[in-house]
Amino acid sequence: MMFLWSVLFPPQETLTGFLVDQTITPPGREFFSQFEKQWVWPKYSEGLTVEVKEKRAMGNSSEIVITVNNEQAGVFMISPRPEVIEAYSTYAVGRVHGFIRNNQDLLKAFDLLGNGIY
Repeated sequence: MMFLWSVLFPPQETLTGFLVDQTITPPGREFFSQFEKQWVWPKYSEGLTVEVKEKRAMGNSSEIVITVNNEQAGVFMISPRPEVIEAYSTYAVGRVHGFIRNNQDLLKAFDLLGNGIY
C-alpha cells in the first residue's frame, strides 16, 4: 500500500525559505534583483524568511535593511549608481549568509545545553 501511495503522490521538494522584496524605487529593485541572482539558500536555512526592505534617505540614496526572521542582518546605504548597487548586493549576500550561520550555530549550542530552545 505504501508503494502505491508514493507512486501516486511523489514527494515534493521541501520549501527552504522565502526571499521577500519590499523595495520601492528602481535602484532598490535593482539591488534586490542583484541580491536574488547571487543568493543561494544555505543547507541549514529551512523555514527562514529573508526580507529586503527599502527606506528613502537624503538626496537620491536609499537605505536597504535586510532582516532574517524579523532580526536585522544588515543595513546598507546605496546610491543609484550600478557599480555601487552590484558591490553592495554582493557584500550583502555574504553578510546575510554569515548572519544565518552564526545564528544557527548559536541555536545548536543552546539546544545542546538542554535549555528548551530548538
